[in-house]
Amino acid sequence: MIVNPNIFPGEGYADPHAVIHDGRVYLFCGRDKSSRIEDFCRMHKWSIISSDDLINWQYEADILPKDTYIGEQDNCFAGHIVKKGDTFYWYFSNLTHSIGVMTSKSPTGPFVDALGKPLIPDKFARTKSYDPCVYEENGKYTLFFGAGKYYCVELGDDMLSLASAPEPIDVVDDHGKNVGMGDKSTVFKHMNHYYLASGNKYAMSDNLKGPYKFVGTFPGGHHNDFFIFNGKPYLSYEMHDVNIYYRGIAVTSLEFAEDGKLVLHSDNHPDFFSFKTWDFKNNTDSWFLTDGNDAIHEQDGIKYTLNSYIGVRSPVFPRLAMYTDYVLKVTLENHNKDVKLKVLIDTVRSMKGFAKDPNIFTHSTTLDLEEGTKTYAIAEIHESDAHLRCVRIFAAGPEDQGQISIKHIEFIPA
Repeated sequence: MIVNPNIFPGEGYADPHAVIHDGRVYLFCGRDKSSRIEDFCRMHKWSIISSDDLINWQYEADILPKDTYIGEQDNCFAGHIVKKGDTFYWYFSNLTHSIGVMTSKSPTGPFVDALGKPLIPDKFARTKSYDPCVYEENGKYTLFFGAGKYYCVELGDDMLSLASAPEPIDVVDDHGKNVGMGDKSTVFKHMNHYYLASGNKYAMSDNLKGPYKFVGTFPGGHHNDFFIFNGKPYLSYEMHDVNIYYRGIAVTSLEFAEDGKLVLHSDNHPDFFSFKTWDFKNNTDSWFLTDGNDAIHEQDGIKYTLNSYIGVRSPVFPRLAMYTDYVLKVTLENHNKDVKLKVLIDTVRSMKGFAKDPNIFTHSTTLDLEEGTKTYAIAEIHESDAHLRCVRIFAAGPEDQGQISIKHIEFIPA
């Protein structure tokens, strides 16, 4: 069951990985740089947060790439935190190029680059050298890494060297065919079963190094991490909060069936892709002006001065897959006479390529605004296999002038 559905919403946390120390859970997370980025995950630092109940969290510290061999680059992809003895080891990704390691005597740092160079360099194995997961059993530490095809390697006693050559990890279906598993592996053990998870799917094996047999749907979202806290199993994971490039993190408890498979509850997979709501009561909810400037929040809405050239818009690629008929509802306050608003809804046929997808379709609707506060419903929209790219709002023409306050916008199934 979900324990905390969104820790620090709207802050761009991603890739959460846990370590337990003195009765607290410390999550080491990557940080997305901006909700306005439209082409790639640009991650400018890692942040450490902690909690003693998984509900209430506090910020602890940052780890900056300039303090590693990465330097001043937004390359802070996923890592994994491990404690051995009195030392904490932070294995981090330099984008998809390499894996390094930092150390500290405290879970909140300061962390120091232990090698000043990659522990696992580029082209170390026949997969990408990033997204580490370190598994410990009987004092032996094994590092898993890669995307699509995973490899593992034994760590030396000092945790700063490698004690073996890389070995491939096979994941197969019922027919013995290889199954691709995406990036960021999560490896853990429950009872006598080993689990290898990636995003929302997982596989099981009787041996740490496999082969793993593909099982199916895994609780939680992307880039997850298994941990035990107060004797109970939990999973931290990332999801699309503001959009796919400005994410959020959550925590859910785990439950196992007698055969070792994961028990799925209805809230393990909240259908983030079936609706989308923006509420401007307390802030702009990451909306901004189409010229790149900040939108203005005033009282309980976005204050917009009508302009046919500069509008307000949502971030690109919020979490909405439009597989059925939808209605866009816009609630706003208007005290101008005879003004019109133009609402543009951009969709793409496929998420493949994200912002690079050339097949962008724009649905345009003109609203005749009434005085006062009212909710306007945009005509039903349906495109097979379409995804919402963004919503843009402009004055319909240069003659439409004045100010309005946009209170609430939602996409809901018709």
